[in-house]
Amino acid sequence: MPIIKSELKKLKYMMKQKKILNHAIYLANENGDELVAEDYLFLALISEK
Repeated sequence: MPIIKSELKKLKYMMKQKKILNHAIYLANENGDELVAEDYLFLALISEK
């Protein structure tokens, strides 16, 4: 059972990472500026907290 729980935690973490990355991509695309995509990733990370 501990193995299943750890796999579920890992999957949940990966899904959260994907959500954050998708949000950053959305913000970068919305503003049409590839040079500041890192800033949008930072904003997406902040907005998740």
